[in-house]
Amino acid sequence: MVWSCARLGYATERLSSWAVWQLGEGTSFALSSPQVVSNAAWGLARLGHQPQPQLIKAIVDSASTHIYDANTVHSPSSEGFHLIPGFKPKELSALMSALTVWRARPGSAFLHRIEAQISSGRSST
Repeated sequence: MVWSCARLGYATERLSSWAVWQLGEGTSFALSSPQVVSNAAWGLARLGHQPQPQLIKAIVDSASTHIYDANTVHSPSSEGFHLIPGFKPKELSALMSALTVWRARPGSAFLHRIEAQISSGRSST
């Protein structure tokens, strides 16, 4: 719903508050798919919502559960190699865009793992 409203350009404080309430300030992200995480982050950023630090941390922590370490062997899919297992390049881009809008600092470990995968040539463009 957040992603759809953001795509329509419909942004209200009430909608942002509802979305954050639905997400439980991050408690529901623990079991979320990469698509849910990236769509929620992108939608909230697009709506102009600046989340509390605990929600940003929950988003980064959830995304981190889907990151391979630099030594993991990647296997190709029908869409090419994924940067993060389960994350399609577009979803990862949406997530990183939201973090940038929020001026979040996800931590060097998170960023180094993404960088390692990109520089290893194991990603699709």
